[in-house]
Amino acid sequence: MSSGKTKLIFRIAALVVLSVALIILWLRSKSNEPSYHGRSLSQWLDQLDDGTAQWGVQWSTLPKKTAEQLEAAEAIRAIGTNAIPSLLKGLYVTDSFFYDKKEELLDYLKSTREHLMSPAQLTRWKSALALEALGPLAEPSAPELEKILITENSMTGSGKEAAYVLGGMGPKGISILTNAVQAGTDWAVTCALWSLGQHPTRATNLISFLAALTAHTNLNYAYSSIWVLGEIHGHPRKVVPALLASLHDPRSNVRAFAAMALRRHGAEAKEALPELNEFLSDTAIAGEVELAIGDIELSIRMAEKTKASLK
Repeated sequence: MSSGKTKLIFRIAALVVLSVALIILWLRSKSNEPSYHGRSLSQWLDQLDDGTAQWGVQWSTLPKKTAEQLEAAEAIRAIGTNAIPSLLKGLYVTDSFFYDKKEELLDYLKSTREHLMSPAQLTRWKSALALEALGPLAEPSAPELEKILITENSMTGSGKEAAYVLGGMGPKGISILTNAVQAGTDWAVTCALWSLGQHPTRATNLISFLAALTAHTNLNYAYSSIWVLGEIHGHPRKVVPALLASLHDPRSNVRAFAAMALRRHGAEAKEALPELNEFLSDTAIAGEVELAIGDIELSIRMAEKTKASLK
């Protein structure tokens, strides 16, 4: 047998042995997972993620949880703090060298493909969803999550996932997010505000804090805080005046964001209509103002119709 064939056989054998070893290690890691009702934590994580949150926490609201997701969240809460070590480990997962090289090659070849979550991004997001589902039970992870939020400084890191978990944790997590907004890096601030917008019921005590940010010289901070205010419903006496104040900002993009945020409040923004009508003459934002007025008036009519039908 030639030396070339011998080397090839040796390499194939080595790859087989390595593959078997990796499979054994993977199976052992799964067998050590906590479980509930005969299903492992990983299985509940798969059920918790419905695959629609393409890039995890970002500048948009997340879809309403399905019945299957709610069931998985309940199961994860039943597992409780025993799930935290595995879930924190999941936040640190990175893509393999081979995956990154494959993506680089496809980018180089300008290959057209749908940019879904990478394997590592999917793992990190599912871990974040599970930690967030724990709510206050996840408090033991707060110091580690704060460290991730402050030190991770790019879209490919876990800062946004850490922020998302903190947003669902309760007062302790909200305190960490507000501290990050006041003293964190630009990326930490962005992630913190994204999280507050995705947990608006947790941010109701921060309306004045967010209103002050709408005038920030950093446009990203101003946009993000206005977006969060647009998501906080049930408090029109505080939120609507804050957004109306932003309509007077010298920056047209900020004024447009304020109009769009008022639009999302529907009938709750009824008191904003007189002032919004005055801004129809502002050519830079007239389109956004017109849409806001139309949606608010439609929402008012629908609310009145519903109220009349109940009499």
